Amino acid sequence: IISFFTGDSTVTRFTLSKTTLDIQKTPKPVNLKDSIVWFRYGLTKTSPRMQKGYRRLGYKLYQQLFTGNVIPGKQIENLIIIPDGELAVLPFESLLTESYSGDINSYKDYPYLLKKYNISYSYSANIFNLTFSKPASPGVENSELNDWISFAPVFDNMNEQGMIMNTIELQRQLRNLDTDSSMTNRSMFDYNNIAALPATETETKSIFRLFDENGMKAKALF
Repeated sequence: IISFFTGDSTVTRFTLSKTTLDIQKTPKPVNLKDSIVWFRYGLTKTSPRMQKGYRRLGYKLYQQLFTGNVIPGKQIENLIIIPDGELAVLPFESLLTESYSGDINSYKDYPYLLKKYNISYSYSANIFNLTFSKPASPGVENSELNDWISFAPVFDNMNEQGMIMNTIELQRQLRNLDTDSSMTNRSMFDYNNIAALPATETETKSIFRLFDENGMKAKALF
């Protein structure tokens, strides 16, 4: 498990294996949020400029976040990452573990972190710990855990939806006025223009029924 805590000026990294616990504090990378934004752009844009930016930032962010001998032991196969702050939107599996100078379009040859480890995520170490069944102790009730839980971003509050639509419309207008609209949009709205995904309610209910029909315990939150 690698758990991050992002402060104002430092990033603290807790690395936990079966036998070791290592805690490292490093200076927070300059312009970390912007680096992550451009890194994510590079994942979806195929222009040569964006591809080069992805390769550069993919390795740079890896070096900044995984400084030193981060992962103990050569037999580690599974890596559970607990991000914090800006890191919550960083797809760690697509970081590059070394500088890549090969064919820019040969994505299968990129040295992704995913090639070294099976990567999964958790909200916190406490929540991750709750996923393990524990034997009942005398005098302590042992509650049954869910086999599956889902969170669907469906908004009942029409005011929230209206605010989102107003934000999107304002951004559309900005694009017609500002040649640097991408930077302007990010600085003004800072990830808050996340729209509702109404279809996730249908999807979640369908999956919930599958678990329920097979006698498994599930929970869906909307």
